[in-house]
Amino acid sequence: MVECAIILGSNQGNSLDILQKSLTTLEQIPSITLKTISSCYQTKPVSAVEPQSDYLNG
Repeated sequence: MVECAIILGSNQGNSLDILQKSLTTLEQIPSITLKTISSCYQTKPVSAVEPQSDYLNG
């Protein structure tokens, strides 16, 4: 078994919904077991050339 960390983030549309659907999709893959899910954090974009919405990261 290989263990890894996957970091998700979104600043488009309903970011919370996007992150939740992404986790649901990952859970449906038989070879993937989600051991821990972090809280979500809102962050400002870094080095944005154009103005961007805040990110929701988890």
